[in-house]
Amino acid sequence: MVRANKRLAVPLVTALVVVVIWTISALQKASNKYSSGSVFVDSYTHYMMPQEMNLREKAAQTLRNEEIEDPCTVLHPISHQFIDLRELSYVSDHQPTSISWHARAFDDKHRNYTLGVCANPYKNEGTFTNDVNTTAVGAYFNNPDDDTLISIGEFSTKPEFHGRKLTLTYNNGSYCENLVDAKTGERIRRTTVLTFTCARDMMARASVHFVAQAHDCTYFFEVRSHHACPMAPKSNNLAAVLIFALILSAAVLVLALVTRQAQKKTEPGKA
Repeated sequence: MVRANKRLAVPLVTALVVVVIWTISALQKASNKYSSGSVFVDSYTHYMMPQEMNLREKAAQTLRNEEIEDPCTVLHPISHQFIDLRELSYVSDHQPTSISWHARAFDDKHRNYTLGVCANPYKNEGTFTNDVNTTAVGAYFNNPDDDTLISIGEFSTKPEFHGRKLTLTYNNGSYCENLVDAKTGERIRRTTVLTFTCARDMMARASVHFVAQAHDCTYFFEVRSHHACPMAPKSNNLAAVLIFALILSAAVLVLALVTRQAQKKTEPGKA
């Protein structure tokens, strides 16, 4: 009986180890849906089947284009880590009130700018020029000449990387003064560019600083925040529990077999 238990324990433990390894491998493949396999297989297929590889690459590119991400989030292009800027948009999940960030320009104009991150900071105070859609305003300032508000762009929820810089661009603001598109002859609208900088040691949510403006038509701001830092994607808790359960089951099985074998040896008349 003891020998039978020994013979049974080895394949059972081996099978559990194989299942654990297979599960981990499957999770790694799921985390990278565009993984194309081993280097050898990829090299061989690129050399032997270029047309098939082109079709597969086009299909993968289509999947990338169709992939829908959460608003105000982005993946780092190098580390593929997740960046979530939504904490800079609203007060909290239970209080969907947009946060108004303020920045003062220490230039010859000394304007006070109000901005939102992926949200509308306008609180129905004041009147905009040029028939602006007030529900889509992403940034604006007050014009002291006539006490009206000037929109400098409609908010966007799609942050993008330009090189190593994470940016958020707001277009279609109020008209620029005396600027016309040379090709179309239409008046140019104001644009805002937010550049996000990772600041892990910052205790506050963020700090917004005015950087510069060009022709009083394009405005640049820097947003420093720990929310702009890459972080690991949310783990698959169910998969982690499954792996832990498999390892624990293997350990319990081995312990039970060893204990039973020890009991058999201590019983009189049995070897």
